[in-house]
Amino acid sequence: MKFDLLFFYCSWGSSHNGAALMLGNTSYHENIYLNNSVLALKATRNNNQPGGNKLKYTSGTIYAKELIEVNSQYPNYLICGDFIAPTIFGTWPAFWLTCTTSWPPEVDILEFKGSTFNNFNIFYINKTVPTYSDRTNITSPNDWNTFCFYMNMINNNNVSVTLSLNNMPNITHTAEGYVGKKFWLIIDLQMEGSSGGPGPSSDAFYYLRNVKIISNY
Repeated sequence: MKFDLLFFYCSWGSSHNGAALMLGNTSYHENIYLNNSVLALKATRNNNQPGGNKLKYTSGTIYAKELIEVNSQYPNYLICGDFIAPTIFGTWPAFWLTCTTSWPPEVDILEFKGSTFNNFNIFYINKTVPTYSDRTNITSPNDWNTFCFYMNMINNNNVSVTLSLNNMPNITHTAEGYVGKKFWLIIDLQMEGSSGGPGPSSDAFYYLRNVKIISNY
């Protein structure tokens, strides 16, 4: 089953723990817009943004319309896309999944924190289990790079999780308790926060294309 990718603005908090206020809807396209089949997220510095000193930017976030849930009907998923992500200090682009009802679990497929290193992360439901992280240097961040995420049901409780860069697997791990959990798929361009500050004074851009969600691939 291949999901239709209808993206829309949704509020997992208005700032996602960073310095940008997320804006975008069916009539406002300043921070989220489509150009020749490439979707762009734009972050613009605006020190007068509502929210006080913390919110210094306006930017955008998008959610997939369909929730991701591994179960007996949909025992595996492929989630994939091509991205050009900003890597300058103070930019925090991400392509990730988080549970709709609790945190953790979370999986970061793409996460740059102000450098050329991508952070593959798996946050486990059991908070006593350390987060699995892999930092991979992206040698050509200004070119299109393909980030993919595979989930395969192992049993009624656990899934196998594989994260890959440019079709080469980087991480394969077992995630306990992921079966039956409902996840949002989120793509956003946050600023500062975990990526440090101050962020750039000029606009930052995050580009994506060919994003797909395929169940029972």
